[in-house]
This record gives sequence, structure tokens and C-alpha cells, in this order.
Amino acid sequence: MKIKKIIDSKIINSLNITYIEHWITYSILIGIVAGAGAIILYSLIDFITTYVLGGIGGYYPPPSGGEISITALNSYDHAETQIHPYVLAVIPAIGGLIVGAIIYHWAPEAEGHGTDAVINSFHNNRGIIRQRVPIIKAISSAITIGTGG
Repeated sequence: MKIKKIIDSKIINSLNITYIEHWITYSILIGIVAGAGAIILYSLIDFITTYVLGGIGGYYPPPSGGEISITALNSYDHAETQIHPYVLAVIPAIGGLIVGAIIYHWAPEAEGHGTDAVINSFHNNRGIIRQRVPIIKAISSAITIGTGG
């Protein structure tokens, strides 16, 4: 019995519960922020797709399997909609031009896929990335995907 108490106390002392609680709290907060970001990005893509591709181009793409469209609650309502093929050909180009203008004016370092920018900021800027870059990247990604790009 005495050996078990010694082993238990050594294990408990080695775990350092406050350290673990600290990281569990951070993990929960990061999970909540990441989940909220994913919901916002999905909602923004759905909104742009419904109102640009659907409202202007007449094309309402079906949602991914198992997911529901937030803005177009009933996709069967759009069965009678006429698709405008010439407009659909131009919408991705206009979306690309809008994204290019947004990135050019507000966050030039957000151009591209982002890996090079992160590596560059790590080596040259002490790992500092401007706070607007992730927001601009999310908005530009939503516009690109939402306009069919």
C-alpha cells in the first residue's frame, strides 16, 4: 500500500496539473475560434454563391453532401430559374478582378497561397503578420470560391 501511495504521488507531481489545465484552456479557446472562423467562411461563401451565381447567373449549385445551404433554404425553389451562360462565363473573371483589387489595395502580402508569406515573415519580420492579412485572405477566398473561381 505504501508503495502505491509513493508511485501515485510521484505521478501526480510529475503531471503538473496547472500546466495541463493551462494548455487545455488554450486548446478549447483555439477550437472555438477556429470553428467560428469556419462557420463564418462557409456562410460567406454560401451567401456570395447564392446571390452572385444564383441571383445574377441563374445557377444555384447543389450544396455539398450532408451540408445545407444557409441562404437558399430550398433549392427546389430555383428549379424554374433560367441559367444565363454568357453571364456565368463572366462572373468568375469579375470575381477575380475584385479579389485582385482588394489584395492590391489593402494587403499586397496576402497574394498567392500564403506559405511563402509566412516563411518570409518568420525569417524577416520576426514572425509578425499584419492583422488584416488573415481577414483579407478569408474575404478574397470567399469571393473567389463564391463567384465560381
